[in-house]
This record gives sequence, structure tokens and C-alpha cells, in this order.
Amino acid sequence: VDDEAVSLNMTRDELSSFCHCRYGMSFLAFRAFLRVLEAKEIMRANPELSVQDVGVMCGFSDRNYLERRFIEYVGMSPAVWRARCRAAHKLSGTPPR
Repeated sequence: VDDEAVSLNMTRDELSSFCHCRYGMSFLAFRAFLRVLEAKEIMRANPELSVQDVGVMCGFSDRNYLERRFIEYVGMSPAVWRARCRAAHKLSGTPPR
């Protein structure tokens, strides 16, 4: 958190306050949320990648942490989300984006 605050020319407390006021969550939670969004995009674009590999690419320390945060923000595990995404694209006849 300190490195991110310094790069934004803010103190740690200012960054934390900003995230709470703007997004209703801590900076760490907001960063995890952005990483989950990135994981979804990577899984759409690269369906052959494992969840573990996607997690590493997005900065998650391990697969379990990615899965916990994914469930928290998306409401399902990455594997279930990926399967539903594939099924939706098969039904619509459009390729995944």
C-alpha cells in the first residue's frame, strides 16, 4: 500500500480514505477487485490458461486467494464462471471475447 500511495503522491491514510469514500472499500479490497476484473478478461481471452496461471498473472499470491476474492466479487468460483461464460457463448453462437 505504501508504494502505491507514494506513486500517487498521497499518504497511506489519504489513499485509504479516498478508496473508502469513492468505492466503499479499503485500498486492498479495491486492488483485489481490479485484479478479479483483470482475471476475468484474461480467462475470456485465453481459455486454455489454468486458474493458477491467471492468478499469478494478475498478482494474486496463490490460487486460493484468487478463488476467495473471485467468489466475493463475482458470486462464483473462477471455474464456474468460466464454464458459464463458455456455455453462454455456445448458446448465442458468438465466440468468447
